[in-house]
Amino acid sequence: MVGNDVYKNTSGFAIKDDKIPFVFLPSEVNPDEVESRQIYTLVYLLVVIGLDQYDYVLEKNFKAKLMKSQKMSARIHAITAELLMPVNETEKLRGREVTTTKRDQLALKFKVSPLALIITLRMRGILTKKEFETLKPPPFISKKTKNHARSPNISTSVRKFCGSKSFKTINTGIRSKTLSSTQAQYLIFGAVNKKGFRKYRKELGI
Repeated sequence: MVGNDVYKNTSGFAIKDDKIPFVFLPSEVNPDEVESRQIYTLVYLLVVIGLDQYDYVLEKNFKAKLMKSQKMSARIHAITAELLMPVNETEKLRGREVTTTKRDQLALKFKVSPLALIITLRMRGILTKKEFETLKPPPFISKKTKNHARSPNISTSVRKFCGSKSFKTINTGIRSKTLSSTQAQYLIFGAVNKKGFRKYRKELGI
């Protein structure tokens, strides 16, 4: 068994379910999570679901249980990269100069971050180590300011990233009490969050 820390410091996670797997992306909670990172994470998690290769499963009490490692991470990353940046597209760059402008154009085209792009090009042998180091983008700087704190609607986040069907299922479970308060909080937040759960219920009038 592992504690709730399995849900922390993550770009997202998928919960195994025999009927409707749940995918969570915490971008509404973490405004520093850039769009390109969200897209990569979403595709990665869809591959995880498609291959049925989960690192953890939730037991009936909604505790996360570590599964036997199947060492599939590298393969899943490779499939994700191929879906977002097909080899036949990146091969066109072999032997050609990739400038920072070209890097940013390609990142926008493939909907990935500039860093993800050049890492992929380096792994595929299209960029040399020196070219890779030259093309590294500057470190990400948070856009958060003291005077413009972001207060996202929790219900909007759940509806957006879980889909309307899962959203309705969770809310129906809360209303009918087939989902306990603790179970509902794990589905929404990945952990017990009593204050957030009160806010969620208030937003929806549950």
